[in-house]
Amino acid sequence: MNNEHYLKKIFSRYIGSDYTLKSQDLKKENETVCLIAEVLDFANFVEQNSFQYVGVLMNKYYAICAQEIMHNQGSVDNFCGKNVIGLFGLYEQDENAGERACKSGMQIYEALKNELNLGVGICSGRIIYGEFGNDKRATITGFGLPINCANKLAGVDSKINICETIAGLIPEELRRGNAVRVGKHISG
Repeated sequence: MNNEHYLKKIFSRYIGSDYTLKSQDLKKENETVCLIAEVLDFANFVEQNSFQYVGVLMNKYYAICAQEIMHNQGSVDNFCGKNVIGLFGLYEQDENAGERACKSGMQIYEALKNELNLGVGICSGRIIYGEFGNDKRATITGFGLPINCANKLAGVDSKINICETIAGLIPEELRRGNAVRVGKHISG
C-alpha cells in the first residue's frame, strides 16, 4: 500500500470517505437534517459499570450508530462522548433526508434499546459545515440551530424526538407507535 492510499484510508476513517471525495469546499452552508443519538444518564451508567464494560458497550454504540447513519446515506459528523452526530443531505439538496434520518434513528434505537438508555433527536435547517480551527489544530464539523435543537431533543427522554420542521416529511408509518414523536415542547 503506498503512502497516499494509506493516508486517504486513515483520513476517511476519521472524517468519512464521503467528505474526502468532496472536500473542495472548505466551508459550506446547506439545508441539512441532523440526527443526534445520546446515551441518557451517562454519568450513572459509567459509575455503575466497569470501565472495560463501558468501553466495550460504547464501541458497540458508536459502531451501530455509524453503520445505520451511513447505511441510510448520512455522514457521521462526530463521536462526542455520549453523543453521535449524523448529518443527512449535507452535500446536496435531498428531499428524503428527513425520512432517512428518521429510519437511522429508529434502527439505532431498536438495536440498542435493551442495552442503553438512549434518546435520539432529529431536526432540520441551515448549518455551516467545514474545517474550523487554526494551523495547529483543526476539525471538520458543522454548526447551526438544527444541531442545537437535535441535541436538546435527544436529551428529552428515551424516544426518537423529531422537530416540527421535518414532521411533514416523515411517512406516517414511521411515526406510528410511541417511539417517534414531534418535539413541540422544544425550542431553539
